[in-house]
Amino acid sequence: MKNRFDTAGNGSSCEPVKENIFFLHINKCGGTSISQAIGSCFGSGPNSHKFHLCSKTNKIATKRILDQSNVPDEQTKYLSPKFREYMLLYQMGRGIKYIDGHFRFSDIAHQNYSHKYAFVTVLRDPVERFISAYFHKRFKKCTTDLNWTDYLKQKEFCESEGFKYVQVLSGIDDIGDHTCPSSLAIAKAKENLHKFRVVGCLEYQDIFLDQFEDQFGKRLKLQTLNKSRAQDSDRRPVSEEVAEEIKKICKPDIEIYEYAVDNFVEVGN
Repeated sequence: MKNRFDTAGNGSSCEPVKENIFFLHINKCGGTSISQAIGSCFGSGPNSHKFHLCSKTNKIATKRILDQSNVPDEQTKYLSPKFREYMLLYQMGRGIKYIDGHFRFSDIAHQNYSHKYAFVTVLRDPVERFISAYFHKRFKKCTTDLNWTDYLKQKEFCESEGFKYVQVLSGIDDIGDHTCPSSLAIAKAKENLHKFRVVGCLEYQDIFLDQFEDQFGKRLKLQTLNKSRAQDSDRRPVSEEVAEEIKKICKPDIEIYEYAVDNFVEVGN
């Protein structure tokens, strides 16, 4: 079976990166292309010491645990993130060279392994991320057939999507009401960004590539992967009304994103 990181032109033939890297992959932030490019810098084959957390496998494992346990219903939403954290700690304990996946930030992992792993992540304009996630669900995964009007009526789901960065980067299980994450969680997410060696923003891709090269001595070569199958006519720009509604939903993540741009994107360098 072909290794998911073995892609010609992405640096698979170069000398491996010397440092261990943990790439925290936030969904719909261009992470599939970036993950593959970073992984290619660690060589290929069974001895390349790379681990990718497969979301599908994680869901299956979590379901099996739930089916065989007496976890209270109100606790089940915390099980998947904890399972992923334990897997992250296990792989770091093994000394795997490159780890990537849809993890949440882990204080335990950083406290115990930041001296062995460089933490890397990439963010994207939250409104664009929200729109991309919708098209991905509708045209690639086919998990929704709702138009924008009906989709945005799913208040609890959509509003939780509006603070994805707060959820992932704060590392806090209970971040507050789904319509308003706590100020503590937002502050913690900002604080945790400073624990990453490289924080990139998809809209400033060249700057991210420069920063990665400065830190690790490798220039990443990105391919466009995991694109939606939507036709151009289906992906036409959303209306101003829909865009404004999405901005309101994404207010917490916009605060995090703007903080990241202000603090980690060296515009003009």
